[in-house]
Amino acid sequence: MRRNEETRPEIPVKWLIYFGLGLVTLCLYLPALHHGFVEYDDQQYVTENPRVQAGLTWTGFVWAFGFHAGNWHPLAWVSHMLDCQLYGRGPEAIT
Repeated sequence: MRRNEETRPEIPVKWLIYFGLGLVTLCLYLPALHHGFVEYDDQQYVTENPRVQAGLTWTGFVWAFGFHAGNWHPLAWVSHMLDCQLYGRGPEAIT
């Protein structure tokens, strides 16, 4: 290659693949933002649970380490509490 030739930067193929996969994923999951809660266990975990809806509080944190809903999963409870505190109580906030 000569010094006086102009070179244009090339985009590596892997970055085009990454961008394409990200775009496809975004397009596939974007409609989920308009979905509501399901009638399976969302009432028990979020919509009818005052401890979770109160957000992340000390009493809620202590409560999360008990056995509720037939399981012991304190990280899930704390995560739901934090979601409610940071993003609200709507289905688009709880993931």
